[in-house]
Amino acid sequence: MDEHELDSLLGRARSFGIKDAIDAETRSRRLTALGVALWGRTGADLQRQLTARHPQIPAGFTLDEFRALQRMAEAISARLKDARGGWLWSSLTAKDQVSSAISAGTRTFPAWEARCEILRRAIEYLESR
Repeated sequence: MDEHELDSLLGRARSFGIKDAIDAETRSRRLTALGVALWGRTGADLQRQLTARHPQIPAGFTLDEFRALQRMAEAISARLKDARGGWLWSSLTAKDQVSSAISAGTRTFPAWEARCEILRRAIEYLESR
């Protein structure tokens, strides 16, 4: 690809405008609300969701929103496992009340993996209904 082909491709791209920013903020707020509604605010809330037959599903959210939150949670969990950035993430999660391990039956999960597991089970439940 030469310079002119690149310019023609970029020229056809729509610029990011105010409406796009408002839509992105709205999506972000909805995913945050879904996370709080699904996971709660404490380690005990996570543990309760993990030990339930199926997670308690908050109303008013779409399956696509559950999947989007799952992708985000999995990305965060993966970054927390990455040794190259561990010092940064550990300092960011030091104040997190649920950064410790969460026990559910015979399994123990780091907090973000527990969140991922709750989402996986919630999506599985929603897909089976």
